Amino acid sequence: MKVIIAGGGTGGHIFPAIAVAEQIMSTDKNNEVLFIGTKRGMEGKLIPEKGFNIDFIRSYPILGKSVMFKLKGIFFTLVGIYESMKIFGRFKPEVVVGVGGYVSGPVVLAAFIKRIPRVICEQNSVPGMTNRVLSYFANKVFVTFEKSMSFFDEQKTVLAGNPIQKKFNLEDLQRKKKTGNDEFKILILGGSQGAAKLNEVLPSALAEVMKKNNSGKKLTVVHQTGQRQYESVLDAYSKETMSAGVYKFIDNMEQYYMNADLVIARSGAGVLAEICSVGIASILVPFPYATHNHQYHNAKVLEDNGAALLIEEKDLNEQKLGLAVGELLNHNKLSAMAQKARELGRPEASKLVVENIYELLNLKPCTDA
Repeated sequence: MKVIIAGGGTGGHIFPAIAVAEQIMSTDKNNEVLFIGTKRGMEGKLIPEKGFNIDFIRSYPILGKSVMFKLKGIFFTLVGIYESMKIFGRFKPEVVVGVGGYVSGPVVLAAFIKRIPRVICEQNSVPGMTNRVLSYFANKVFVTFEKSMSFFDEQKTVLAGNPIQKKFNLEDLQRKKKTGNDEFKILILGGSQGAAKLNEVLPSALAEVMKKNNSGKKLTVVHQTGQRQYESVLDAYSKETMSAGVYKFIDNMEQYYMNADLVIARSGAGVLAEICSVGIASILVPFPYATHNHQYHNAKVLEDNGAALLIEEKDLNEQKLGLAVGELLNHNKLSAMAQKARELGRPEASKLVVENIYELLNLKPCTDA
């Protein structure tokens, strides 16, 4: 089976795409996967690092900003459709998978024109406009959240969950994961591009928690900052005379999940899929400028199910965050929240997506791969 996967821009689209690609290859070693992205996104670096090939097209968003910006978006969508068709001619895909980001638009539309089967994956609880439009041209739509299903044709929509990479050996992680000992381990994630507000507030907030901590537990902190604020966060912890592991990026995230009692993060769909699959309590601070405020709606699903605490960025300060962390030093509350998160997890999402692709193509997976 020859598959093109289109999407990119940020890790929220790229990592689920990699997860689907890994599942395709593990299903049958004779399968072939080619990614299509743009040169402006992170995919140009991340995809080759995972051993997959990638081609590039030109594409720009259409919605928002000025009339000239929209006209530019329409023009490059047409250019992207043409460039996608040229790639199809060389690679001859049997199916096209759109995983989000504006680059997936021209690729899925080109597949529709060429009558190549096409599926799309929607990571967020409130779908973006690109996937809402593309759903009319798709044979299957895979969603992460149950509430997303109302935005699409129920006849072709599958509640699959958000695909996560194979490096997350979930049974192993859940078996090894321990909470409630003498340490309380906090993992702070700003997403693939960092989170300025979290980086500014957390060092001083956690320093206050440590001063007032009477739980008998030692607080340890790992903080992923992104590229731009690494030095300033490092300095902030130093000024608070507080020991913390500070990193620009974390590659072996599965190891840090295994050791974490609490995650403090933005609420991109990828991070939520991972923490739910492993089963970790979280404090979520949605990025307020996300399209359709989708990060807030993602976080609200977890909060409504007792799996996370939600703090909006406009309400975020040292006192509020400190109180939230202090509340979760209670082991019973922490464990209950982690269990609720695990109940929301869908660790078999990649497998379900690929099984549906095989079914769409009337193919049978190779069991000898």
